[in-house]
Amino acid sequence: MRFTRPYLFFFLLLSQIAAAGDFIKTSDGIIVRPEAVFSGNAKEIQLRVLTENIIRITAVADKSIAENKSLIIVGRVQSNTKFTVVSANQTVTVKTARLSAVVNLQTGAIAFYDATNKKLLAEKELGRTMQPQVFEGERLFSVRQDFTTAADDAWYGLGQHQDDLMNYKGYQVQLFQNNTEVAVPFLLSKKNYGILWDNYSLTQFGDVRPYLPLNALKLFSKDGEQGWLTASYSNDKTMPGNIALQRAESSINYEFLNDSKLFLPKEFKPENGVAVWEGNIASDIEGIHKFRFTYAGYAKVWIDGKLILDRWRQAWNPGSVILDVALHKGKKQAIKVEWIPNGGESYLSFKSLPPLTPEDKNGFSFSSEAGKSLDYYFIHGQNMDDVIAGYRKLTGKAVMLPKWAFGKWQSRERYKTQKEMLDVVDEFRKRKIPLDNIVLDWSYWREAEWGSQDFDEKRFSNPDSLIDVLHKKYKTRFMISVWPKFYEGISAYKDFNQNNWLYKRNVADRQRDWIAQGYVSTFYDAFNEAAQKGFWNLMNQKLYKKGVDAWWMDASEPDILSNVTPQKRKEQMTPTALGPAALNLNAYPLQNAKGIYEGQRATNPNERVFILTRSAFAGLQRYAAATWSGDIASRWHDMKAQISAGVNFSMSG
Repeated sequence: MRFTRPYLFFFLLLSQIAAAGDFIKTSDGIIVRPEAVFSGNAKEIQLRVLTENIIRITAVADKSIAENKSLIIVGRVQSNTKFTVVSANQTVTVKTARLSAVVNLQTGAIAFYDATNKKLLAEKELGRTMQPQVFEGERLFSVRQDFTTAADDAWYGLGQHQDDLMNYKGYQVQLFQNNTEVAVPFLLSKKNYGILWDNYSLTQFGDVRPYLPLNALKLFSKDGEQGWLTASYSNDKTMPGNIALQRAESSINYEFLNDSKLFLPKEFKPENGVAVWEGNIASDIEGIHKFRFTYAGYAKVWIDGKLILDRWRQAWNPGSVILDVALHKGKKQAIKVEWIPNGGESYLSFKSLPPLTPEDKNGFSFSSEAGKSLDYYFIHGQNMDDVIAGYRKLTGKAVMLPKWAFGKWQSRERYKTQKEMLDVVDEFRKRKIPLDNIVLDWSYWREAEWGSQDFDEKRFSNPDSLIDVLHKKYKTRFMISVWPKFYEGISAYKDFNQNNWLYKRNVADRQRDWIAQGYVSTFYDAFNEAAQKGFWNLMNQKLYKKGVDAWWMDASEPDILSNVTPQKRKEQMTPTALGPAALNLNAYPLQNAKGIYEGQRATNPNERVFILTRSAFAGLQRYAAATWSGDIASRWHDMKAQISAGVNFSMSG
């Protein structure tokens, strides 16, 4: 019999389907070799039983690529856990006393069950992808894993985010360190399971479809013409009717640094002006659309005349919000967007996602830009707290903080002199108001010497005496702000530069900061162990020896330049001591805290460490670190958003 090409292809496909993959048993689990065409390019999938309720899953597309040591896992969990391996038809099951993992030998898809054989979570069939990528000349993979779960599941954790969401089901969460945004790749489910995604690159969770530009919707101008909205620009926000420019626009996308300077019309003066987009929108897809706005200054949105968004944010520090908007198939709905930038540079963007399909509503994904493998830990618990206990078994226990850290603090932006700080503490004592700690925020150094860790003697004439008086007379602890930032040319910069401990792109770009005429600066490479020690030695010599009690670690994302794209951040961090910036992007705050914690403990093992850091990552709790919410706005809606942000952060381990 002679096959034509289509029939031959079909025959070969059937032969592949008929031939299931195989597996081998190991001392701590199994290795499955699925059919790569069905497994998302994974050649091997290894399941390691770590405890009765924790299984590690690693999918490898290229065995020749050596794995790095995990930055978030503490040592290696030694497992003497009893488990059984049973194969049947085209599946193999790894079972402990509390947990079972059933693997499809052909596709490598895994389903997880509790001790009563109730399904907890499953990898979606054909839901794994490992696409070859190249970063800084190194071969890596973009990795994605899709999961399906119960209709009544709910998802928490993932760090700290400002979209005022408690349950992330049905939403997208971007894991990218930023001022007010903290990325922690740990998911906690109300079904008493958790996923620790061991990846440090730019990552999306949940509904990982890319947000679409405004013109993905049907747009109609104020006059009914299809294809755009009517944009009106006035240079006097008190007189929006005095229009300097009116034109057709089909996108609103001033999301990142310099966008508004580059792309707003030249006739518009944003520091005093107001911009309005008006018309109608429509969609042929019925249901709840996700409208995501990035905003700074004043932003208002109306749908069919109803105000659905009214926000303000500092022009230099944009916020974000996600609105659920019901659109009806084929029906036009009036829209108006009003923006008062409130500064010479500001931010506004409007993007959307159409409704999820019914099939996708009960699932989520982790999708990461760069990895050597696809690597995660499945943790099951009797309750959510038990799941977090499993997370800490992997990433380290939360160490005890100093007792005084649980007391009353006083902080402001900022105490400008030694006298001002002492006067404040003295007034607390006179009024018999409890006070355990006072914080000296940034800019205590000489203007041109950021990173020196030296006090400006004109304003802080005797810092040793200041701290001594706080301790002995007022019985108050002293916390100080430290940034991983160095101005070009200062002594510490020269020392770090000579040792190749600095990121140099920001210097090469001659990028100036916002202080006075602007100074060129950069950050140190916290992935370099020698640089970690060098940074602690600088802090120790200049600050800790004076009696500083705790550390306020600002801009630890690292915020080398604010409001940049992820691509720009990676360029600024290139290279890191551990390889491509794309691979290590989100783990900077963990490594920064590690160097300080280990440095202080080595210097003084009898004193507890306390670090307050603006950014965090999985495992930070082992370094005596707490996190604050960054530079949020002084508005009630921002305060409200801190409830969900803080609770989810606490459920991030």
